[in-house]
Amino acid sequence: MNDLPGKEITPVKIIGRTKPELVTIGDNQIVPGGRWNNDTMADFVLQEGQKDWVSIGRLAKVGCGSNTIPNKKRVRSRLSQLFMTFRKRGEFLAVDYGGDHNSAMGVKVADIKKLEDRKNVEAKLERMRKRKEMTQQNYEQTMDLLDRMVREATG
Repeated sequence: MNDLPGKEITPVKIIGRTKPELVTIGDNQIVPGGRWNNDTMADFVLQEGQKDWVSIGRLAKVGCGSNTIPNKKRVRSRLSQLFMTFRKRGEFLAVDYGGDHNSAMGVKVADIKKLEDRKNVEAKLERMRKRKEMTQQNYEQTMDLLDRMVREATG
């Protein structure tokens, strides 16, 4: 199969990529190489978004390297994956929609005790279901988990 004389074809062992870690440079945190990673960005939002909203521009700067319109678009396209990463961790991500064309403006860790955060989570779930970003079964499981967490929080 090899047409080149003297060249051997040897299989290359593929080693899994390591999870990129946040690096602090001055006052800013970034993901080296501008490689978005859901777990790393979930760690960042858990760290920064407990009480206040983290803007899409800030996520773009941390996760993609710069706060530009294409990077903001890239971040918005990954919010559903980030939401599901939060769900796997037993948390919920609140997404604030508004602005131009009802696009995402910011995210934070949802406080299930607050009605506004619950409505944001439910709106994100409904939006994901309508756009077929999650299965109906996954939607129902997530809604059940949300209802259970609300019952426990309001006890």
